[in-house]
This record gives sequence, structure tokens and C-alpha cells, in this order.
Amino acid sequence: MISILKASLHQQGWDFEASYGTSLDRFVESWKGDLALRALGTHVAFSRRDDGINPVVNYAGTNSGQGPLSWRWTFSANYSLDRFSATWTGRFMSSGRYGGDTIQYLQCNPGSCPESNPTIRTIDSNHIDSRFYQDLALTYRLLETDDGTTAQAYLNVSNLMNKKPPLVASTAYWYMTVNPQMYDVVGRRFYAGIRFEM
Repeated sequence: MISILKASLHQQGWDFEASYGTSLDRFVESWKGDLALRALGTHVAFSRRDDGINPVVNYAGTNSGQGPLSWRWTFSANYSLDRFSATWTGRFMSSGRYGGDTIQYLQCNPGSCPESNPTIRTIDSNHIDSRFYQDLALTYRLLETDDGTTAQAYLNVSNLMNKKPPLVASTAYWYMTVNPQMYDVVGRRFYAGIRFEM
């Protein structure tokens, strides 16, 4: 007799977007330049995996690398005046946990925990902190000709506040103590140069 296992992944979530743009002299006549604001959000309500063998687990919000974040937001504000442009970007990643919403991890205090086993693993804190990163991009248009040739000087700073990723505990020797798939593990970075378009 041959048995066939069926695996499935069922996800549900919502995306949000809002934007606004205006000239600053609309508010104060002496103010110059234009302002553009934008917000993008994603919420994953559940991400259920069924491998046909183990119990079905909702991995949404397992920030240790098993599943997607529960919430992710990106905010941006762009100011432009003549040849100059500045863009601030904020990236928010919600807090999460190590395991799914089944009894994969049991949070309890040391001394009062049952014996840990492969199905139910005890843990004293099933929480991974959220993070908010900020980026800054400055550009100045050096050249713009009638035939479409342009040149821009730029300076970009990623992770402006040099925010460190939250630590992710693991007993596996090959596993990093952070989750590089979700968090910035490098720190503050600078990029500068000149872009040409012909």
C-alpha cells in the first residue's frame, strides 16, 4: 500500500497604502519646495503550514526565521527643491515569538517547567523584540540637458541610527544569534557617488 502525503501552505493578510503630496507654500507662503509622504503596511494574519505529518502550525509572527512578520510598515518623507532632494525612510518590523501558535514552545519559569521533549520544548521567554530602522538619501542634480542626459550626486545612509538586530537564541552551532532574513545585521552604512543617465 502506497500512502501519499499532501503538504500545504495557507496564508492570509492585508496590505495598506496611503500617500500625500503638496507644495509647502500651501501652508506658509514663504516656504519653498514640495513634500511627499507615503506609508505602506503589510499584516499577515496567519501562515499555516501542513506537512502531512506534524500538527498544523501558524508561523505568522515567528521572527526567528520560520515565518513572516505579523506587521511590517514602511514610511517615507521626500522633500524636493529645484536640484536638491532628501528622502527619509522608516522601516518597522513588529515583535514576534520563536514558535508557532501550537504547543511547540511552552513558556514557563525555571524550576516549574515540565521535561522538554521534541514536541513540547520549554522556554523562559517566547518573545523577540521589534525593530525600527531609519534611512536617509540625499541627491543633487548636477546636469540635465535637452537630449535627456542627466547626472546626480548622491549620499545614502542605511540604518541611520546604527540600530542593532534583536538577539535570537539558538542551541544549534550553525545558527546565527540574529535573523539576517528579517533584520539589519551590518549596521550603519554609507553610499556615495555620481549617477549618469544618457
